Amino acid sequence: MLKSYLLENYGYNEQIFLNDLKIEELSENAVRQSVKRLVANGFLERYDNGIYYIPKQDGLLGKSYLNPVLVIMRKYVRNESETYGYVTGMTFANQWIDNTGAGNN
Repeated sequence: MLKSYLLENYGYNEQIFLNDLKIEELSENAVRQSVKRLVANGFLERYDNGIYYIPKQDGLLGKSYLNPVLVIMRKYVRNESETYGYVTGMTFANQWIDNTGAGNN
Protein backbone atom coordinates (compact mmCIF):
# COMPACT_ATOMS: atom_id res chain seq x y z
CA MET A 1 0.00 0.00 0.00
CA LEU A 2 2.68 2.53 0.99
CA LYS A 3 4.89 1.41 -1.88
CA SER A 4 2.25 2.21 -4.51
CA TYR A 5 1.39 5.49 -2.75
CA LEU A 6 5.04 6.59 -2.88
CA LEU A 7 5.41 5.66 -6.55
CA GLU A 8 2.22 7.51 -7.50
CA ASN A 9 2.86 10.66 -5.45
CA TYR A 10 6.65 10.98 -5.58
CA GLY A 11 8.21 8.74 -8.22
CA TYR A 12 11.90 8.04 -8.65
CA ASN A 13 14.65 10.32 -7.30
CA GLU A 14 12.23 12.65 -5.53
CA GLN A 15 12.80 13.59 -1.92
CA ILE A 16 10.31 12.11 0.52
CA PHE A 17 10.15 13.79 3.92
CA LEU A 18 8.85 11.38 6.53
CA ASN A 19 7.05 14.20 8.38
CA ASP A 20 5.05 14.97 5.22
CA LEU A 21 3.74 11.41 4.78
CA LYS A 22 0.14 11.49 5.92
CA ILE A 23 -1.90 8.49 4.84
CA GLU A 24 -5.45 8.26 6.13
CA GLU A 25 -5.51 4.48 6.52
CA LEU A 26 -2.21 4.30 8.43
CA SER A 27 -1.12 5.72 11.77
CA GLU A 28 2.11 7.71 12.00
CA ASN A 29 3.82 4.76 13.67
CA ALA A 30 2.63 2.35 10.95
CA VAL A 31 4.00 4.68 8.26
CA ARG A 32 7.38 4.80 10.01
CA GLN A 33 7.51 1.02 10.31
CA SER A 34 6.53 0.60 6.65
CA VAL A 35 9.25 3.02 5.57
CA LYS A 36 11.75 1.10 7.68
CA ARG A 37 10.73 -2.16 5.95
CA LEU A 38 10.95 -0.57 2.49
CA VAL A 39 14.49 0.61 3.28
CA ALA A 40 15.44 -2.87 4.46
CA ASN A 41 14.00 -4.37 1.23
CA GLY A 42 15.98 -1.91 -0.90
CA PHE A 43 12.95 -0.14 -2.38
CA LEU A 44 13.73 3.11 -0.51
CA GLU A 45 17.08 4.73 0.25
CA ARG A 46 17.69 6.91 3.29
CA TYR A 47 19.28 10.24 2.35
CA ASP A 48 19.33 11.72 5.87
CA ASN A 49 17.26 11.62 9.04
CA GLY A 50 13.63 11.68 7.90
CA ILE A 51 14.52 12.09 4.20
CA TYR A 52 14.12 9.18 1.79
CA TYR A 53 13.89 8.58 -1.95
CA ILE A 54 13.12 5.82 -4.43
CA PRO A 55 16.37 5.20 -6.33
CA LYS A 56 16.37 4.50 -10.02
CA GLN A 57 18.51 1.56 -11.04
CA ASP A 58 21.11 2.77 -13.53
CA GLY A 59 22.87 0.05 -15.47
CA LEU A 60 26.30 1.62 -15.37
CA LEU A 61 26.45 3.33 -11.97
CA GLY A 62 24.06 1.24 -9.91
CA LYS A 63 21.59 3.21 -7.82
CA SER A 64 20.94 6.89 -8.45
CA TYR A 65 21.31 9.62 -5.83
CA LEU A 66 19.38 12.72 -4.79
CA ASN A 67 20.57 16.18 -5.77
CA PRO A 68 21.69 17.76 -2.45
CA VAL A 69 20.82 21.29 -3.64
CA LEU A 70 17.18 20.28 -4.13
CA VAL A 71 17.06 18.72 -0.66
CA ILE A 72 18.52 21.86 0.93
CA MET A 73 16.09 24.11 -0.94
CA ARG A 74 13.11 21.98 0.11
CA LYS A 75 14.24 21.65 3.72
CA TYR A 76 15.30 25.23 4.40
CA VAL A 77 13.81 27.54 1.74
CA ARG A 78 10.45 26.49 0.26
CA ASN A 79 8.03 23.67 -0.38
CA GLU A 80 5.11 23.44 -2.80
CA SER A 81 2.84 25.75 -0.80
CA GLU A 82 5.03 28.20 1.12
CA THR A 83 8.39 29.95 1.32
CA TYR A 84 10.01 29.95 4.77
CA GLY A 85 13.62 30.88 4.04
CA TYR A 86 15.83 32.55 1.49
CA VAL A 87 19.16 32.13 -0.25
CA THR A 88 22.03 34.48 0.62
CA GLY A 89 25.74 34.90 0.01
CA MET A 90 27.55 33.38 -2.93
CA THR A 91 24.65 31.09 -3.79
CA PHE A 92 22.38 34.11 -4.17
CA ALA A 93 24.99 35.98 -6.19
CA ASN A 94 25.49 32.99 -8.49
CA GLN A 95 21.74 32.68 -9.04
CA TRP A 96 21.51 36.36 -9.98
CA ILE A 97 24.38 36.01 -12.45
CA ASP A 98 22.89 32.83 -13.93
CA ASN A 99 19.42 34.37 -14.32
CA THR A 100 20.50 37.70 -15.81
CA GLY A 101 23.35 36.48 -17.94
CA ALA A 102 25.66 39.02 -16.31
CA GLY A 103 29.28 38.08 -16.58
CA ASN A 104 28.77 36.29 -19.88
CA ASN A 105 30.65 38.05 -22.67
